[in-house]
Amino acid sequence: MKCYIFTVFRSWEVSKDAAEIKSATSFLNFNVTRGQQSTVPLLGWLEFYCELKRRQLPTHGLDIVWVLMKYMRGFGAADCSLHNLKPYLPYLSSVEAKDFLNQVWSLVALGENELPKNKNEMHLHVCNLELARCLRDSDNILEYNRTIVLTCLRYYVHSQIFCDGLPITEPRPSDRYALLAAHALYECWVETNNSNYLFDCIVICHYALNYSPSNSQFKLLLLKLYHILGGCQGAQEAYISLDIKHMQLDTLGYLHVFPLIMNGYYSYALSVLNVTLKFFTNNYKDSADHITYAYKYDAYTKIPEFIVIRERLNNSVHYYLSSVENTLIDVLHTQSHSVATEVLSEIDVTPHRDYIQWSKLQDNRDLNVLWELDKEENCLNKKVIEQTLNHDLVLLRLRTILLRMIVGVVQISGTHPCENMNGVEKKNISDFDNCNNNESSFEFIKSALITLTETLEEELKTLNDNMPSPVARKIIAAPPDSRLILLLTTNYFGLILDEMRFMFDLISGENVGPDESQLHLSVILLYYECLLSLISNGIIEEDNLKHINTLLQTCAIFVELVCFTCIIISSCDMFLKHNKQTLAKKNKKKKESNVEKERTSAEWKFDLIDKLSECMTESIDVVVSILKSLEKKLREKNIVLGRLIISSKIESKEEKEKLFNISGLVNESLTGSYITSIGLMLKVLKQKVKYLTSLKQ
Repeated sequence: MKCYIFTVFRSWEVSKDAAEIKSATSFLNFNVTRGQQSTVPLLGWLEFYCELKRRQLPTHGLDIVWVLMKYMRGFGAADCSLHNLKPYLPYLSSVEAKDFLNQVWSLVALGENELPKNKNEMHLHVCNLELARCLRDSDNILEYNRTIVLTCLRYYVHSQIFCDGLPITEPRPSDRYALLAAHALYECWVETNNSNYLFDCIVICHYALNYSPSNSQFKLLLLKLYHILGGCQGAQEAYISLDIKHMQLDTLGYLHVFPLIMNGYYSYALSVLNVTLKFFTNNYKDSADHITYAYKYDAYTKIPEFIVIRERLNNSVHYYLSSVENTLIDVLHTQSHSVATEVLSEIDVTPHRDYIQWSKLQDNRDLNVLWELDKEENCLNKKVIEQTLNHDLVLLRLRTILLRMIVGVVQISGTHPCENMNGVEKKNISDFDNCNNNESSFEFIKSALITLTETLEEELKTLNDNMPSPVARKIIAAPPDSRLILLLTTNYFGLILDEMRFMFDLISGENVGPDESQLHLSVILLYYECLLSLISNGIIEEDNLKHINTLLQTCAIFVELVCFTCIIISSCDMFLKHNKQTLAKKNKKKKESNVEKERTSAEWKFDLIDKLSECMTESIDVVVSILKSLEKKLREKNIVLGRLIISSKIESKEEKEKLFNISGLVNESLTGSYITSIGLMLKVLKQKVKYLTSLKQ
């Protein structure tokens, strides 16, 4: 049917003959009135009508409500009815929408509070509620949604009688009531910013899964909602229950792995990242085998398909983001400078060469997995998809620069300005193809680091001129919030730049005095002071679920920056000590005045390193104290993080008790998530204190 409609309009574009449109209209009207037991003529008619509207052509008296009602009478009781009709609902005028809903309600034939007597009535009733939600106006949204939640729960409990005898592997027909209630609760949160609505929504999803354990929509909602509140433990359980594997690790991985990193849940994040990267690693070998077998058995037409799939996976944005984040966690969490050097020596990343082919990157995300039961303006669209992809690409670019910087910083710590390439062990310094043998390894790496610093400055300037905005929360099917927004609002990369400038002061052989270096150090210390203030202020509002999550995310930023600062400190310390030893060997060949001058230079540089190290130790102590205070409060008996707002008003005492029991389990899950996240961050911070202490020995 779509081919026919396409042909009609293509012919009209060429001839501009209105008879083409009239002929098609007559044909489609005839198909609709023939009474076929098929959705094809009806959906074809609706597609044709909407195409006329899109092209602003006359509709010749076509009545869309008439066709929609024919569909409802014939197929309104089907589970897919809303999803089939939803693309055409935006083309209804307000008068047509009201007329359509009135006719649908007449078709349902239930009194205002009357419960359905059979499965067909139940399907028509829930479809009516779904259509009303998609066509509603914007007045009294909160009150409307609160009413919908209670209505849906009442009908959901009653409709379990229509689900007896169904296999456990099949979703229940009554699930649509619970799903509609969950979406309404989510919108209540959007309108009020009250996290208890999200808590209520999580409880409803768990409650529905007790009756319908195979419904993936509830699991996907749990994955999203838990991450919004920072409940990584519950999110991990939802992720496992979805049984995401193989190609889905690429298409659906964005739903889970990066929120784990954002919330400081490093153990789960590394586990998911390792499984994901193993899939991508095996893909190249497996696809090569498929191509070989296709060639061997003369299945030549399949070879291009295998190559396309292989290239899409090899150039996946999710693959590169996962790879970079996995490496950053590995190197930033190392316990000593030597371990960091060892980790970086095993990866194929260099400071002077970008290994990503940006023009070939592919967005493989599946963004249609979560159903949308809302008006068109609250649904995922092309603009939002492009916006979220841009967030991922910018984040990947910035994180790649950071990784290459870290590689260069660690590499330069073992060099000396006077050593040439022939005299340097290349075990930890890879890919010197572009370096002149007469050029010192120090200058070569320093040049690459300066280029990276300038590149990062340019990127940040561009972003500051056009700051990325977060995706509107009302779009429930949108990907999780990008970490890019939090990194930019906390000026994460600004500190990276300041610390790189500070390092250049300390390792430079040029005439850089202590005053300029002290200025750069002061900027770094001021940044940490502001970040500590932000964290300290966050503890005041910790009773709110969303505020606890925001506080932990800010602490995760602090932990990561501390890790980077430790690498800067240790690399500068190693570099200066290495040069000091080299200086001692050359003392006999130098004039006494020059030797004393270099010693004096080294002394004030070591003093600045010690000041930064002391600042880091003090800052770590402050954050450790804050985290331990929060942990202690979370471990208190009878602590309640979230409360039921609407579902607790359900009439059935038995079902109300079930909901309260589930709410207790959800509270335990959220509390356990926060405590585990705090524990993981405390562990890293304690390691960094030992890291800094070891440098003074």
